[in-house]
Amino acid sequence: RKYTSETPRGEKGKTLQLNTSEIRYQKYLLDMKDRIKRFWDYPDIAGRNGWQGTLRIDFTIKKDGTVDGIRLVESSKYPVLDEAAITAVRLATPFYPFPENFEIEEINIRGTFEYDIYYRPEERR
Repeated sequence: RKYTSETPRGEKGKTLQLNTSEIRYQKYLLDMKDRIKRFWDYPDIAGRNGWQGTLRIDFTIKKDGTVDGIRLVESSKYPVLDEAAITAVRLATPFYPFPENFEIEEINIRGTFEYDIYYRPEERR
């Protein structure tokens, strides 16, 4: 309990999921995730063709908020979807610098992006 509520100190190369349950990182990551969402879209061509899938991207956020090493780890099987997610991360950068009380140099992020199409037939009356 103490670990999750205290400020991070002395950690380097910390790897987190975007939806981490570690309380001390949540505010920063929620802000980062919201910023990425503003730039993330479902490509028109993918929607028209019914392409959907899940992909995973790894990247590193430096203390100053810059991003390094965006890397596709698991493809959705549709390059247009993969590229849209990578582009969203690129456009969202730089993120806010780490708070002064974060005593870490970088955070490694594992982000999962899901593209799902929900088909809802029109109701006929």
